[in-house]
Amino acid sequence: MVAPYFLSNSSVIPAGPETAFAVLIDVPLEQLFTQRGGLIPAVKGTRGTTWAAVGDTRTVELADGSTNTETLVGLDTPRVYNYELSNFNGPLNLLASTVEGSFTFAEEGTGTRVTWTWTIHPRHRAARLAMPALGASWRKFGDNMWPNWVQLVSA
Repeated sequence: MVAPYFLSNSSVIPAGPETAFAVLIDVPLEQLFTQRGGLIPAVKGTRGTTWAAVGDTRTVELADGSTNTETLVGLDTPRVYNYELSNFNGPLNLLASTVEGSFTFAEEGTGTRVTWTWTIHPRHRAARLAMPALGASWRKFGDNMWPNWVQLVSA
């Protein structure tokens, strides 16, 4: 068994937890993830079910033409949003079997600290060696996303 690879990134969003959480649930992903982050392409769109209940799935379409399945696996409004990414059909398929993702929300000052984590399950031992490069890409992907989130809660 190959050890998972853990990533975490956080930012303070200038809104209460309810508003910050609602933006994540309600706004199309292509409005948050507008730019490539190294190896990770921007989100082009999603298709699938309404996104409201644990067990809902949607297909995430990336700008490079690849897709993956996102499944909502946990929801505790407005504190926690957990999801799983699977069925990668692009380059990430060579590296990961699944990704467990989470957003947590905690009041901080006049805003909300949002912490985004990924636990990547490498497909094989050789893929584990590429995790630092994928992690650097993911951090850049997140750094590109936070300003969009701030803009959306401020609108």
